[in-house]
Amino acid sequence: MVIRRRRTAATVVDTNFEQCNRIIGDAARPPVIADDVRWNTDNAGAISLFDALEFDDQARVRITNDGYLVANPRIARTGIQVYLGSECGRPDLAQVRVMRPADSVFHTDAMHSYAHRPITIDHPGVRVTADNWKEYAVGQTGGDVVRDGGTVRVPTVLMDAAAIQEFKNGKKQLSVGYTCNLDWTPGEHEGQKYDAVQTNIRANHLAVVANARGGPQLVIGDNAMENQMNLKTVMVDGINCQMTDTAAEIVLRALKTSADTITQMKADAKKRDDEDEECDKEDMKKDELIKTKDAEIATLRQQLADAKVTPAQLDALVKARQETFDKARALGIKGLTVDGKSVEDVQKEVVTTKLGDAAKGWDAAQIAASFNTLTAGVKTTGSHTLDHARQAFGGDPAHQYRPGGPSYAQGGVMSPQDQAYSDSVFDLENGWRGADWLAKNRPGQRQQ
Repeated sequence: MVIRRRRTAATVVDTNFEQCNRIIGDAARPPVIADDVRWNTDNAGAISLFDALEFDDQARVRITNDGYLVANPRIARTGIQVYLGSECGRPDLAQVRVMRPADSVFHTDAMHSYAHRPITIDHPGVRVTADNWKEYAVGQTGGDVVRDGGTVRVPTVLMDAAAIQEFKNGKKQLSVGYTCNLDWTPGEHEGQKYDAVQTNIRANHLAVVANARGGPQLVIGDNAMENQMNLKTVMVDGINCQMTDTAAEIVLRALKTSADTITQMKADAKKRDDEDEECDKEDMKKDELIKTKDAEIATLRQQLADAKVTPAQLDALVKARQETFDKARALGIKGLTVDGKSVEDVQKEVVTTKLGDAAKGWDAAQIAASFNTLTAGVKTTGSHTLDHARQAFGGDPAHQYRPGGPSYAQGGVMSPQDQAYSDSVFDLENGWRGADWLAKNRPGQRQQ
């Protein structure tokens, strides 16, 4: 069995709008055309729909001796069928999934309505009645209506020669034109959801129609009804295309979705570009910072090189330090210590001790000037420990003052360092003689 859906020319009747609201809720949409009113005068609030089925093998199609075409096809079924929203009085919806329950399809009144119905070539677009039967009818259904599983099977006869010839030429589908009410209570049937339920099904006529678009598949409308539709013109990629309202809505929705997608993609691309540009700016900042740091490092290295103390400078610093300490000691200041102190600290301690509050608040230059003044008359040996070590152990014979060296006790006068060394050697050699003897006979003591 192949099920087909066909578009109706009618919508909801406006004879009782309150009843329409009760039956199909907000979907009721008055007003309607006059033909619709005639179609539904027996059931206010009903809508008109078409359902198409193929002749199946069990229809037993045959031609009688009188030339009539008789068959026993299926003309109705249970289950979910899909209609245009406009077919169901809901132009706000693209499609409506309608459930045809068994208790509606096989209801006694519905089954009675399938019998003795006029057969037409295509749907006339109006309700077939006694007033227009001669204009549209080419045959009729019989009275032996039976249930066949989930379908309804009815005997039919085509009596018009032209209609029979159209059947032979390929117009082989049957489509029931009927009215019903819709209960807009959604639900689910065999795993499939639906939007509304058909009730009060009443057949009006049975139409012979051509093959539906796409072959014998369940579709909305058929070729004959499509020719009666008002087509819209939609521009797609610069080309004007004519299509039905539903197709236009679907195409426009798809175009809008595509446009929105493109817009979003452009926005995302711009965002990435902005982020990349921001990253480039950050990289430039980092590069500038690195260059600045490199310059600072190069400058510090140069300053370090410039500040590097040469051996000659180190000797001068040590000599100046020793002279300062020697002069400070020579002043005989009680409690003065120089170990671990800088030249500036020793100078400040000497000046503060000598001048008291008069030197309070002086800076380093003032302290140094005052110290030089205080020690101007102080005599030192003019040598210091480093000089002594260098002179004692250096390679220059003119300065080898170590005991036994060429210049040792030159001129009969020893330096204090040489005298101390000579005394220590003497003490080691004559220590056994006793302290009194050493004190009287030590060479340094004899010179004094």
